[in-house]
Amino acid sequence: GHDPQSLSLSSFKESGEIEFNADAAYVLRNKSEDHDSVKKIDLDCVKNRAGAMGCVELTFCGDFMRFEQREPNRHAEFEEYASEVSKPW
Repeated sequence: GHDPQSLSLSSFKESGEIEFNADAAYVLRNKSEDHDSVKKIDLDCVKNRAGAMGCVELTFCGDFMRFEQREPNRHAEFEEYASEVSKPW
């Protein structure tokens, strides 16, 4: 059987030389167990030659064919600025 939760960079090896030649590769993982039109989806970077890899948690609304980020993406290197924004001037 096919388990979408176990997808990785090696999952691309059946697609010619994509695994080797791609600068970046991403997989979408459905985290919802139901068949509703709104689903929790993870966008997982499995390869990135030019930067950091990671996972972005998204919500997919099938009725509008739209992805939205579940929570704001907070990068550690910008945390000091986030606390500055909350200060009253």
